[in-house]
Amino acid sequence: DQATAVIVKLSHIMRYMIYEANKPTVRLQQEIDYIRDYLDLEAIRLNRRFDLQFHTGQVDTNLDIAPLLIIPLVENAFKHGISDQQEENWLHIKLEGNAQRLSVQVSNSLKPVALRNQAPSGLGLDNLRRRLELSYPGRHRLDIQSSATEFSAALTLDLS
Repeated sequence: DQATAVIVKLSHIMRYMIYEANKPTVRLQQEIDYIRDYLDLEAIRLNRRFDLQFHTGQVDTNLDIAPLLIIPLVENAFKHGISDQQEENWLHIKLEGNAQRLSVQVSNSLKPVALRNQAPSGLGLDNLRRRLELSYPGRHRLDIQSSATEFSAALTLDLS
């Protein structure tokens, strides 16, 4: 039933990756659209509903930012947190910003220990840190917090 929606979302994602993501900067609105398509695909993939909140009301969507800086945090939430094998899944994303500063907060439930992949990970966050150093040297902050049941990341970019 959802094949058409999946194909459309995938085509948007592929178009963004091919034509926009290799540019030095993109409009924040393009990044938001990309994330929404990704979230829609993940929601289709899961067998159960989950609490998804994506707030962008307090952000200037015409800002220019380096592409693909927010998506690793969202992908991380699905890899380590959102599971169709647990009852309580949630993911909250909030963007705030203006011409001087962009703030991104991503928090999510974590899978129970029994469902977590025990293989070492962290490549996504390590790559994000390297990209931040290249694109925003001395002008960014990435704070990671984790407990037994929740993971949160706060990213701040100084755009001025």
